[in-house]
Amino acid sequence: MPFEKGHKKFGGNKKGQISPKTILLQEIFEHNRYNPVQSLINLLPELDARDQAKVHLELMQYIFPKMKEPIPDESLDITPEALASEALEHIRENYPQLLKAKDE
Repeated sequence: MPFEKGHKKFGGNKKGQISPKTILLQEIFEHNRYNPVQSLINLLPELDARDQAKVHLELMQYIFPKMKEPIPDESLDITPEALASEALEHIRENYPQLLKAKDE
């Protein structure tokens, strides 16, 4: 039977609540003094560079938030190329010594 508006949902964990299986697994790890992250770190020197990169990328998703696609600001009415051109002109006018060093 599909969910109908106005009815409360039942079952499942409340937001933020840790499942009993996860708690049990954490207790088993603690009892055996097992740390899966430390095991991966200890294993890294034995892996080739490509596999090391895979481990790092896998772990990064738990440390850093995933980046979202930037929302273009329609109020600017300027293309990235025009913006870069304006920035370069500003540098030419106000900081010509920066460009001379590159030309030499």
